[in-house]
Amino acid sequence: MATTYQITGLREVVAYSTFTIATGPTQLTNSVVYNAATVLTNLQTAYPGLFLTTANAASILHIYASFSSSGTSPLAVLNFDATTPVVALDIPAKTNPVDSDFCSFGGIQSTAGAGNTGNITITTTGAAAGDVITIVLKVLVAANTLPIAG
Repeated sequence: MATTYQITGLREVVAYSTFTIATGPTQLTNSVVYNAATVLTNLQTAYPGLFLTTANAASILHIYASFSSSGTSPLAVLNFDATTPVVALDIPAKTNPVDSDFCSFGGIQSTAGAGNTGNITITTTGAAAGDVITIVLKVLVAANTLPIAG
């Protein structure tokens, strides 16, 4: 698994992830697609004049997902990570590829409660050995910022 982040604005990040199912029927279980701690570090580097305290995923603005699958009917579920993960979006392979824009209404909002890590994770079912899943997320970041006193 490899995830690359592109900072597209103070509150927008694009996360590019590729997952390969190594052996079937092993599935992905809560594998991180968006890592809030990594994004926080990247934002602090990109915007050194701001003191950022969090970079939690507030909402998913856009998703592109594709499956290269030999599985029967793979399904990926994106979750907002918390003590009890909250389903953000089901991604069935039969709609391959998925290209959905949720910007017009502010995105798919995170409603994660207790234990919210700010991360977005993926869990799969029905994937087979050798399947490749590519996920590109444009995420609105709930970045708490405090100006540096000058």
